Amino acid sequence: MCWWFRSPLRVTCSLPHGTVGRAYRATLTASGGKAPYTWAVWGLPRGLLLQGDTITGDSAVSGTFSIKVQVRDKAMSTASATLSLLIQPAPLEVTTTSLPGGQVGVPYSATLAASGGVPPYTWAASGLEQGLSLSGDVISGTPTVAELDSVVVTVSDAA
Repeated sequence: MCWWFRSPLRVTCSLPHGTVGRAYRATLTASGGKAPYTWAVWGLPRGLLLQGDTITGDSAVSGTFSIKVQVRDKAMSTASATLSLLIQPAPLEVTTTSLPGGQVGVPYSATLAASGGVPPYTWAASGLEQGLSLSGDVISGTPTVAELDSVVVTVSDAA
């Protein structure tokens, strides 16, 4: 008499890191039991979803998430695991590519913009014309001399 023993069903995957706003894809895997497998997940961040055995989408939020996964095999056996999923913020970048021109003696204002990172942002600028200053994300004032200097802006985030 021969006995055929199946190894116990278990979840065998981990989840790769992701980045906010970038395509994410992770395939869930299991071993043991009797294929085919059916998957369920709980705790995915907004923007990600399960399609068959694959988690896909573009996460809208960053953070570390505890994702509960459950696999069921053809024989109705189940196995569960809690997996950690790290979604990192999008890279911080200045999105303002140019500033409008100004005139001597005429009030001036321009707002700087950035994306990614972890708000709030802190701005710094060098090379501003005389009469102009930076407050928060706004360059303003009244230029007192005509100069064609380059302005260099930098941004840092809360992280």
